[in-house]
Amino acid sequence: MRWCTKLYIDGLVFLVTQHVIGLMSLGPCTALVIRTSLSSRSNGIHTVFGAVVGSFLIKTLSVLGLACILIHYPTLFNCFKIAGATYLVWLGLMCYFNAYKTFIMPKDVVISVGNDESFKRSPFWAGFWISMTNPLSSVRFIAIFSTVITPKMPLPTQLSYLVILAAISLAFYMCVSLFFSTTKIQNIITRYRHILDIILGSTLAYWGLKIFKATIN
Repeated sequence: MRWCTKLYIDGLVFLVTQHVIGLMSLGPCTALVIRTSLSSRSNGIHTVFGAVVGSFLIKTLSVLGLACILIHYPTLFNCFKIAGATYLVWLGLMCYFNAYKTFIMPKDVVISVGNDESFKRSPFWAGFWISMTNPLSSVRFIAIFSTVITPKMPLPTQLSYLVILAAISLAFYMCVSLFFSTTKIQNIITRYRHILDIILGSTLAYWGLKIFKATIN
């Protein structure tokens, strides 16, 4: 019993460490949470819940056998990756377009950080799908998770790992959303909004193109 507890804790510490490292990097989910949080705190929070739900669902499906299905059907896996890459590149282009509109706008016009209709329509589903269609994140999770579990490990134990990781993701993204949705931060970013759009757009496009490259190779 003591051996099983130690194995569980060791595996949990390893997963949490790797998960936090992944969260700290500016990935597509973080970029989208920042972008929608600038629109409004409500949009940011909805995006956070969508991203966490999507991430938890794809990880749960991976644990339940989705990884085996995708590995045995490479064509399906490639379609999955291309769909995710296309979505990320499209979001990146939308950021570039918003940056262009802001840049050419007359200087005497008051710019609002929340006038991007493309990011306001359905923030929950935007966060959900960006998590579900990010195959590099899923593959990385499968590779890391497979080093922690054992053939004899019960499914509820495996799922408990996912619940803890989801709680950490929720806390991290919520902090990001609350920070960027504060009035003071929004007022500061208003003056440099086109620069932020270029940075976030480049981040999303980079991940999309990286997935395309990995799929082709």
